[in-house]
Amino acid sequence: MIYKIKAGRHFSNRLFPRFHLGTKRVSFIVNLYGSCYYEAPQHSRAAEQINKLPGLTYGFYPRHQNEFQFGWRSVPGEGVAELFAYFWINGKKLGTNEIVENYKLCDIDFNQNYYLDIFYLRGKIFYYVSDIESNILASKEVEYNGDVKGGWILKPYNGGTETYDQDMYSEVIRVY
Repeated sequence: MIYKIKAGRHFSNRLFPRFHLGTKRVSFIVNLYGSCYYEAPQHSRAAEQINKLPGLTYGFYPRHQNEFQFGWRSVPGEGVAELFAYFWINGKKLGTNEIVENYKLCDIDFNQNYYLDIFYLRGKIFYYVSDIESNILASKEVEYNGDVKGGWILKPYNGGTETYDQDMYSEVIRVY
């Protein structure tokens, strides 16, 4: 499925998330098209904020209670995107600097397919990034001892407070 996030917007043209009842694993094939590359002024909010790729929540309400997603941002001048483990636990998220320093997974190329996998096992959330041949490129784990009974499958989302001056397209195929 191709997601389009229009210039000046945070959400894609596919608004409604799907719910799950106890899913412990979500896997996607993701391709950030070249339109996702951006060069924001250094040290601006737009340059520092982390955009979100699909993921899942545990719990339906309130929002940002227990969320686990892949995050990304463009690396100016390098033509790649940095990929991160991005999460909220018990209504709290880490600051951007801590995510960048401790939860960076790897750099990925635009216009390439990657497998992204998030799963829960024995009190931890695991993040895996693989290339299309299933070679593991990076992984991280996050302690999580909360409820895993149900929640939402999350869609791509751009920005934090800032938006971008261009339409961005990404392709996301849910594997399971």
